[in-house]
Amino acid sequence: MNVLPKLNSNPPRRAKSAGRTSALLSSCLGGFFDGFDASIYVLVLYPALSELLHTQSHAVVGPVGAMVLAVFMVGWALGAILFGALSDRFGRVRIMTFTILLYALSTGLCAISHTWQEMAFYRFLVGLGIGGEMGAGAIFLSEYFDGAGRYRALGFMNASICAGYMFSAVANSFLGNLGWRYVFLCGLAPALLAVYLRFRLVDSEPRMEKQGTLEPVRLILSVHLKKSLIILAIASTAIVNWWAVLSWVPAWINQLVGGLAVQERSIVSISMYIGSITAAIGALRFVPVIGRRRAFAMAFAGSLLFDLLMFLCVKQYGPLLIVLAYFAGFFAGMPFLYMYTIVPELFPARIRGTAFGISIQTGRTFAALAALLGGQIIAACHGLYPLAGSVIALVNVVGFAVAWLIPERENYLTLESSWQADPLASDKAQV
Repeated sequence: MNVLPKLNSNPPRRAKSAGRTSALLSSCLGGFFDGFDASIYVLVLYPALSELLHTQSHAVVGPVGAMVLAVFMVGWALGAILFGALSDRFGRVRIMTFTILLYALSTGLCAISHTWQEMAFYRFLVGLGIGGEMGAGAIFLSEYFDGAGRYRALGFMNASICAGYMFSAVANSFLGNLGWRYVFLCGLAPALLAVYLRFRLVDSEPRMEKQGTLEPVRLILSVHLKKSLIILAIASTAIVNWWAVLSWVPAWINQLVGGLAVQERSIVSISMYIGSITAAIGALRFVPVIGRRRAFAMAFAGSLLFDLLMFLCVKQYGPLLIVLAYFAGFFAGMPFLYMYTIVPELFPARIRGTAFGISIQTGRTFAALAALLGGQIIAACHGLYPLAGSVIALVNVVGFAVAWLIPERENYLTLESSWQADPLASDKAQV
């Protein structure tokens, strides 16, 4: 007996004829703006909060900055779960359009913040939107491509997210001297993408009939529980490393250099994001050679090594910091690429949006807790960002250990033309 909600039997004709090029372009643009709007706050954290708090003390700015970051992470997690489920029911494109408008307008509102509480509220809304769009966009793209093309497409999307991170650093280098509010105003740009999505795209998969709204959640927490927990542990480690470890780098550079350090913050961030782009483009090549488990394990081992080298060995701004930031970004970016490719294979189409939100993005809540812990370490140690970063970086040990539980593929050199042919995607317990 089939326990899954039924699909509409006749998808629209436009869905059949929609080009993969449009799907790839829209998903990559969505990913680019996701990364851009997500990372603006990290780059302007110190100048923005020092103005709103009327203090130059890193011991004061750090904990408050951690609270705002934690609120953003919670919003991201909630948005991923809520809009992931809604995308399974109402379609990917509709959810992508709404969530892009939500986070674009909310990023613009950050520019008019008068208190840190206002900033936290707007960043919560940004998190809701980005969490929803990123999940819907990844699933939308993955459903348009088969076989090896799917891996390349998701690799491009992941690279576009990292490119968005990098572009925020470029924008900061040009606008940062004018003030942090101008950088946030750039975050309104994604609203134009929503107009494109509304009129040019249709869903890649027929959506569920309006019944059984909680059925995907029940399946994930029962039939698919084991693999969901494995992906959750892996995702939580990767997210904590990126958002509760590397997020302290720009504020740390302010401390190393003194003053606004606009160019120095931008250069190191660009180097780190170029590293993550390199990983997004080339890291999938490791998987056919060494397998998923070793690839994930290598990513977390490399992250731990270069995080510790960067925070413990660098005492001043210079070439060493720029080089170490590149490698820290490279290894930190690897797990995200692997997760984006493995999750669509592990879950059937009817519950992919929900599965993406629950198995990956709920890890943002752990990142929120880790960010708060980092803020308390900074406060207790009178503004020592490297100590906070080094302590939280130890979370990579968890990811390294759990990596060995990830399901392997039978043959990485033969990429099937359909997920239904993938032994990991066919789950007899579903029927």
